[in-house]
Amino acid sequence: SLLYGSPTTTNNQAEYNGLLTGLVYAHRANIDPLFVVGDSQLIIRQQRTRAEPRAHHLRQLYMRCRGLADKCKVVKWTHQLRVFNKTADSLANLAMDTARSRQVIFSPETTDDHFHTVVMRYAAIDLRKWLDD
Repeated sequence: SLLYGSPTTTNNQAEYNGLLTGLVYAHRANIDPLFVVGDSQLIIRQQRTRAEPRAHHLRQLYMRCRGLADKCKVVKWTHQLRVFNKTADSLANLAMDTARSRQVIFSPETTDDHFHTVVMRYAAIDLRKWLDD
């Protein structure tokens, strides 16, 4: 899970970086096919329809995500309302509160980490909702 709290990072940049991180992980771990669920309607639509962003600062991120999505054989892009994506919402709030970017790597050593606790608290609820849809 990632937190992007830099004052110069736009919301869409943070969303694309989160998607990119997940796609990189899936590609390295040879996980395919993928079903991608996200709460950014813009980014999900751009990826699903292969529509390059109008915003110049997002184009490189879009292209990197698009290339990895093809390599990972993404078969479905689903938009999920933020209210049903508590994990991302809680991480976004932590990023805003701390004004820091942070990456949490899950391992036995991180189980006592506050950020790990936040993610684990909401992940099961989010997954249950996504699977029910």
